[in-house]
Amino acid sequence: MFKVLSKLGYKPQLQTCLNCAQKLKPGKNYFNLKNGGLICANCFKTIKEAEKIELLAISDNCIKLLRLLTDEETPTIPNLKIDKKLIKELSILTLGFLNYRF
Repeated sequence: MFKVLSKLGYKPQLQTCLNCAQKLKPGKNYFNLKNGGLICANCFKTIKEAEKIELLAISDNCIKLLRLLTDEETPTIPNLKIDKKLIKELSILTLGFLNYRF
């Protein structure tokens, strides 16, 4: 799904923070459903409460999986063992992202 969205021009920003453009560090990061990318913990603190409903906390493993799913150089996804918690997190994020985009 994300590979198709990426080819259509809806690739989320997964390397740097949408707000400050700094490289993301492992830890508490957030996915901005409306703008399609990641927000670092420092920028999250400065975002108005009303805008925080557009943000989902995202685990480091989910970020890694999204990067793999959107990587144009990865022709196929290798046999990954993904636990149910990560599948649920990715499902919620994907549905939220699609609802904002379409």
